Amino acid sequence: MATELPIDIPYAKSVEWLVQRRVVQASYQKSLRGVQVKVNEALEEPNHPHIPEVRTVLQQPRLTYFDCRKVFELLKVAGLDEKNFLGQYTNAHTSRWADIVKRYEAGNINLADAAMFLVQQHTYELPALKAEMGRAEKELAELNRRQGEYVKLAQASRERFVEQCKRRRIDECESDQIGLQLRQSRSQLPSLYRRVAHLCQSDEIRHAISLYSEFVRFSLE
Repeated sequence: MATELPIDIPYAKSVEWLVQRRVVQASYQKSLRGVQVKVNEALEEPNHPHIPEVRTVLQQPRLTYFDCRKVFELLKVAGLDEKNFLGQYTNAHTSRWADIVKRYEAGNINLADAAMFLVQQHTYELPALKAEMGRAEKELAELNRRQGEYVKLAQASRERFVEQCKRRRIDECESDQIGLQLRQSRSQLPSLYRRVAHLCQSDEIRHAISLYSEFVRFSLE
């Protein structure tokens, strides 16, 4: 029984390997350009089917064979897969994307397209994404640092606010209620004034006033 082993091929030479093994023809680029022309014509079609999944796929910057086949399959799932007696799709959109998929698969052009896409993604897109991730991580770390500082400042401000409320005998409240609390605190003034007046009439205060008066007269003699 034969054992299937993976083939170790440098990704950068995958297209070259396909040509050398005659999996695709050496003129695959000409055929691929023809397929891409058909894809662009399909994209320029003004009346695409009102299928959200299809529109999502078509919004991608570059469509590969797999994207085109996905569009074709979504159209069939949506019920646009009726055929005439010649075996052709009656829906214009389904017929167009079926032709594109067929052109991709002819001569294994889809394999060459997939290999080229792999090389492009690994050579350009992945490094760009890594650099973007690095910048995002640095920005996130900076934002987390700032958040920590702001949390500490907010906590310190809250503690000072509570302390000032206690000093002024105001119930702890939100900042937008501080005006109401200050107005309500005026009701404490009459009792405070009566207490001060009562203390001023106490024997201790009278004695202190007498001592101070004697000190002033002595100092002025």
